[in-house]
Amino acid sequence: MTIRQDSRPFFGSGAPPAERRWFRLSISSLLSIMLGVLIIAAGLPILLVGYFATEDVSRRLLRDRSELLLTSVTAPIEVQLTAVAQMTDTAARKLAEGQIEPDGSPAFVSFVQGLLAANDHISRIALVSPDGTLKRWSHDRMETLTNDDGLAARRNLLTQAAIDGKSNWSTPFMSNVDGEIVMTYRAPLRRGDAFLGMLTTVVSLRDVSSSLRAIGEEFDVVPFLLANHQVIVAHPAMSQTKPANEPLTIDNLGDPVMAAIWSDQRPIREAGLLRGVRGHWTFIDGVSYTYVYRDLRLDNGADLLAGYYMRSELNQRDRLMRYYVAGLGGIVLIGAIAAAAYLGRRLAKPVAAFGETSKAIGRHDFSNIDLDKWRASRFSEIAGTAAAISDMAKGIQFFQRYVPQTLVQRLLLLGHESSRPAKRHMTILFLDLEGYTRFSTGRDADDIASYLNRFFTRIGPLVEEGGGTIDKYTGDGLMAFWGAPADNPHHARDALVCAFRIAGTLAAHLEEEARLYSDTCRVRMGLHTGDVVVGDLGYDGRIDYTVVGEVVNGAKRVESGLRGLAMSHSVVVAATQETLTASGTPEAFQRFEQIGDRQAWRIEQRAIGQTE
Repeated sequence: MTIRQDSRPFFGSGAPPAERRWFRLSISSLLSIMLGVLIIAAGLPILLVGYFATEDVSRRLLRDRSELLLTSVTAPIEVQLTAVAQMTDTAARKLAEGQIEPDGSPAFVSFVQGLLAANDHISRIALVSPDGTLKRWSHDRMETLTNDDGLAARRNLLTQAAIDGKSNWSTPFMSNVDGEIVMTYRAPLRRGDAFLGMLTTVVSLRDVSSSLRAIGEEFDVVPFLLANHQVIVAHPAMSQTKPANEPLTIDNLGDPVMAAIWSDQRPIREAGLLRGVRGHWTFIDGVSYTYVYRDLRLDNGADLLAGYYMRSELNQRDRLMRYYVAGLGGIVLIGAIAAAAYLGRRLAKPVAAFGETSKAIGRHDFSNIDLDKWRASRFSEIAGTAAAISDMAKGIQFFQRYVPQTLVQRLLLLGHESSRPAKRHMTILFLDLEGYTRFSTGRDADDIASYLNRFFTRIGPLVEEGGGTIDKYTGDGLMAFWGAPADNPHHARDALVCAFRIAGTLAAHLEEEARLYSDTCRVRMGLHTGDVVVGDLGYDGRIDYTVVGEVVNGAKRVESGLRGLAMSHSVVVAATQETLTASGTPEAFQRFEQIGDRQAWRIEQRAIGQTE
């Protein structure tokens, strides 16, 4: 290191200009170099982030595609089996309650035939008496079995049903009646302490293979449903063949790819991203195949496996996307360095505009988003970014139609921890249109949708203005809640105030509707207050901020209990004693009328009006 010894200043030292200006650089060159360095310094990390982000997005796209396909495979099965289980449980309850006697009378036979007629996928319905006698009805005949080969098995099932007292599904099996793969739902019958037997419903799975075949043709995959990892329950090939005399397995199906599913399993890189889904890949005759699957468990824990397989190269394009992004980013980076001096000045304004627009989008403020000027720019990057941001804003605006906007804004203000499930004291409101089924019968879809939308257009803003949140629409009604995500000690009072604002608005609206239609609906509202669990519930692919608990069911029962009451009123409101107590509504201004077995009261608007 050389230390300067004289005392003269560094600047203005009197050195000749030629010595001080030995190197000259134009401003444009200097700006180009400086901007080039800045672009490299800023662009290279972005390029790397884009590379790895694209890799992550590609993996997540594969995950989402896998989950979508699995949902397409499992949804028809789950919907069909759930509907059968609900129908059977309802029928068993009616039998147990004595609404219909399980005595084989004409009334009972008509009841069973009605169930069969309404459900084509149900092959048979059977009533098993406590002594093991079986009366079985199909779509075309009825038969009685007493001392047959299955008597011992039925008695074992009856003993288990009498002890457990729970309905359950059987594992899929080959029916010796029609040679099809079926599942049986068994519901025990009990009246008081007396065990009346068992109601069973046999569901044919013959249509499942046809559904899987359609899904496979649409997505270019081969879906399947297995029992115990070996027995083929449903497969596209089974939709084109006659029923076999014995259950098909992965070995005798005639599908070599299916037969090799559990041999030479190799893990896939994206498996860590699959939620509740497993997968692997393997080579078969020099071709790579990927298998994706998940467990489909029913009430009794039947070991079912739903999934699909496909040729692995179908995913190669997504996996190579990161290289495309890296290459495109490199070209853009080189072009940006070459034109740095010119583009530096021109990019300042659009970048600032994009930043302000992004901030507005982050605040969910779409009132002043106008990027048309930059979408018409001669620079593709500027025009493309402006178009992407505009499309993103439109997409978010479109998405907001399906989520409560005020709820999202409240959660953003309260922070990410505000959506964690927690127990809260809240008030729940259920609203329903009485007479909607009668009204909608014979009307076209546009007329029905317009009718409902006119109702909801008047209700929605009142709920949001009243501090409530619409949890969900229930066809011709809705459910709303007060007291979350922000704490509100006056949630019961706010809910009642809102209910009567809705009542006043809808009463006037119903008068208008009466001029348009010869008949219209009547509105019922029920409120209940208590402790519930509220927060994010679901799985990562589909999460709702919602409430669960007995209080929710109680509010629904209060609303349902108003059916047929106070028919002179077009809108009727009822609340439980818990809601009235929590709201501080003075009893002197209440009109009490007990609703159902819960202490709930039909009240008039002046009751809550005294506290406003």
